[in-house]
Amino acid sequence: MKKNDFMTQLSLNLRHIPEVERQDILDDMNEHFAIGLENGKTEEEIIDELGTPIEIAKEFLEDTRFIKEEKKRSASWGTRSILSAIGLLFINLIFVVGPLCAIIGVYFGLCATAFGFILSPLAIILTFFQGDISQFVLTLFSSMALFGIGILFGIGLIKIGKWGYFILMKYFKFNIRVIRGDK
Repeated sequence: MKKNDFMTQLSLNLRHIPEVERQDILDDMNEHFAIGLENGKTEEEIIDELGTPIEIAKEFLEDTRFIKEEKKRSASWGTRSILSAIGLLFINLIFVVGPLCAIIGVYFGLCATAFGFILSPLAIILTFFQGDISQFVLTLFSSMALFGIGILFGIGLIKIGKWGYFILMKYFKFNIRVIRGDK
């Protein structure tokens, strides 16, 4: 087979591809022939390296179909992801944001309480300057108890905070997967 026969058959087999793309492929093949001839190869050797026109056309047709399917998928994916995002926005605003704000508010309130308990030994200083020894002893023991409770409470709140953060991140990742359309 000669170059002209090869190019004619290839062009016929690529008739389902748009003209611009077909011409690009044919130009590439002409370039392969030019480079091969410069390197001292015959047209038959170049054709053997390239393969048959049917095989080449089949490969390009498969690539073109794949690209068209990807474009279809990306268009439908964009619409689907926008609709998913809007739906999730409404669901999150109605059912998630309110309870989440309440939970976060309670959590920070408990953190402030634990911090206040931890700072309770400062009350010893205030009662020491008042001069009442019985009041000082009562304040000393109660502030020590509150300090211990505050420390334990704080440790528990740190663990609850980490757990809550983990759950919140899982929920955000779930939202992102829904918007992307991942399974």
